[in-house]
Amino acid sequence: MAWTNMKLKRQHSYPGLSFRTSGLYFNSEFITANKLENSWNVEFLRNDDNPYMLGFRFFEQETALSLTLSSSGRDKGTKGRTLKANTLRTDHKIVGVECKLASDPFPIVWDKVERLFYVELRPNFNIRIKWNDINQISDDASGIYRYLDREKTVQYIGKGNIRSRAAEPERRDWNVEHVEYSIIDDDQIAFEWESFYINEHIERFGYKPVFNRIRGKGLGT
Repeated sequence: MAWTNMKLKRQHSYPGLSFRTSGLYFNSEFITANKLENSWNVEFLRNDDNPYMLGFRFFEQETALSLTLSSSGRDKGTKGRTLKANTLRTDHKIVGVECKLASDPFPIVWDKVERLFYVELRPNFNIRIKWNDINQISDDASGIYRYLDREKTVQYIGKGNIRSRAAEPERRDWNVEHVEYSIIDDDQIAFEWESFYINEHIERFGYKPVFNRIRGKGLGT
């Protein structure tokens, strides 16, 4: 008798922000815990020191920079709020990619000094460039990267200087169509994210990307 795992939707009980293909979703746990039931407007803020930080403040009245929230159509009867935020998704590429991934909710943190909420997003290969245009990448651009073939299959995941790695002679024969990357200045953090994405690939497909396997290394680099 054969058994197969059932793919069930996870249930989350912590206050969080989800990125969906339809937009952003603040779950009811977050709204209730922070007594935001009467707040239907939200402003978003960038962090000049960390592009992966997304801040937001809530208001009961509309402001010059606020966007209007709506009741969640998916979770009727709850206090969750949704937001399409098309401009935010277009201008903030990391957010745009996360919406396409429709990943698990990100925990929301309260910054009591700045008096705002924020989530720490992940480097998610938010920049894409054609392989033939790699010389357009800045000389000092370092972080994590992955190579995709014509079918958008991930061929390799690595870290380091994006341009110089791509220029290595052996990689010219890998039939790479696109390079996707995220800038991370700290090498140790880049190492951790490289490991995360390689392990995620293994969990999803049961093996490493093809050229990670051929190189015979546990990590890309």
